[in-house]
Amino acid sequence: MKNLVMIMISAFAVSAMAESKTMTITGMHCADCVQTLKEKVCNDTYEKCEVKLTNAKKELGELKLVSKGKEKIDMKKVAKIVEDEGYKIK
Repeated sequence: MKNLVMIMISAFAVSAMAESKTMTITGMHCADCVQTLKEKVCNDTYEKCEVKLTNAKKELGELKLVSKGKEKIDMKKVAKIVEDEGYKIK
């Protein structure tokens, strides 16, 4: 039990240092848009990366990124990838 508590405390401490960003993406209107961004943005750079379509009629989606450890999310790099695929960060 003591080991489990220590593991949980350690996991919380590491995740507390990670940077998290949630972005609204415009121009997304279908599942292919979601898949395209997942393939281009989500890689081993991030602890967590989620892309979802939030409103197809308004062509809105959402991108959530969580960095690994103390690493910062390079928003210029993310924005370039998103824009190179024809979408925009709102």
